[in-house]
This record gives sequence, structure tokens and C-alpha cells, in this order.
Amino acid sequence: MLKKEKCLVINAIRWKDSSKIVTLFCRTDGRIKVIVKGALRKNSPYGGIMETLNLVDTIITDKASRSLQIVADAELVHDFKKIRSVPEQFAYAMAILEVINQLFEASHSETAYFDYLITVLQEMEYFPDPETVFWYFLLKTSSFLGFKPEFSRCQACGKELLNEESLFSLNSGISSCIECGEQDVSTVVLSASERNFLLKLQSFPHRNLRNLNRPEIKTDFTSLLVKFLNYHLDKQIHLNSLAFLA
Repeated sequence: MLKKEKCLVINAIRWKDSSKIVTLFCRTDGRIKVIVKGALRKNSPYGGIMETLNLVDTIITDKASRSLQIVADAELVHDFKKIRSVPEQFAYAMAILEVINQLFEASHSETAYFDYLITVLQEMEYFPDPETVFWYFLLKTSSFLGFKPEFSRCQACGKELLNEESLFSLNSGISSCIECGEQDVSTVVLSASERNFLLKLQSFPHRNLRNLNRPEIKTDFTSLLVKFLNYHLDKQIHLNSLAFLA
């Protein structure tokens, strides 16, 4: 059976002499692995198409008896060239792909999430702060998976948290005022501006990210949000792409 799929290329590895095994995140079929026969041949029409981070339209020969499906045809939709041209942007875009690859089970279909993901990458092309886009991606992904962090009020006394420091629990995903909370290895102290920024980021329209203003941030939000995901997913997400930025 032939299936048409819009896909984001997660990664690609050499297979035999002239082909590739490519991991795709597809709009309707989720994460799948496919074989692109002859992709490494000199005159292959797929040589530059099935590359990491490319958005592609594909026709896939699908057989239930096969663990790897075969790409019958592919056409480049968008190559995110502007992201590739800036090392920091490219690193954070690759980190997004790493999260997707480790997060979603094979053939787990999430059409709305796919559309959101492509819009976020498109916004990254025009927003000079890819780190903030990555934080936004992690926050929205947590909410999508059903464990949205709570930053607006103290869960112990119910007080709305405005212009004061607060504690955020990596385990429970809730916030508390300094008076009610207990500091331990699973809590992080957030300044008022940091907490308010995370709260704003949670609800900010993803098609308008380039207009977002970022305050001074001292807390390592990447570490905080990845640890939060790791705890609730009961797995360890590894971000090798960000290593050279440290």
C-alpha cells in the first residue's frame, strides 16, 4: 500500500553501500523508520532531500509485515536553511529533534502536535533567541503530555504569586511561596521575573514567538524543564546537541 506522508527528518544513517535508514516524524503516522534505497548514489534524487531537519512530502510503500518501510518518492518542502546557517539555532533545533526521537513511541500519531512543532521551527528561523524557543517547546510538550507545570499560585496556601521569589518542585510540578515550601534537591528557587516569564511562555501564541521579550534569566531553565520531563516520563532524555554550547 502506498501512503502519502508529510514528515520531518529526525536523523539518517548509512545503510549498506548506497542507501539510508531514516527516522521520520510523520504528521499522521508519528515516528517511523524507513529505507531510502540508493540515496547515497551520485545521481540520486533523494541525496539532499532526506537530510536531518528537512520537512518533506513522501510516498511510502507500507507493509505491515515489514519493520522498515520503503520510501517510493520524496519531495523537499522546506530545509530550514536559516536555522542551519546559525550554529546556536541549529543546535537547539537538533535538541528539539532529539527530544522528539526519545519521547514518542514508534507509530504514535499526533497530528496537532506535528503542526505545532513545524510552526515552532518556523518561528525559530526568525527569532534571534533559540534558547527561549526551546524552553517554549519543552513547556508546551509537558502540557501536551498531560503534566502542565503550575507557576501562578502557591498550592499550599492558595496565594497568587506575583512579585516574590517562589519554589518550583521538579517532582510535583507545582509552585509554592517561600513561607509554605521546603527547599530540597527536587526544588528550584525562581525569582519573580523568572516565574512570571515561564507563566507567560506557557500561554504565549506559538505563531507570535518572535515578538516575545525575555527578561534576565539566571536559572538554568533547560536543565529545570528537562529534569521535570524526565521525572514524569520515568526516562532520561539526553541532549547531545547542546554540549558544544556549554
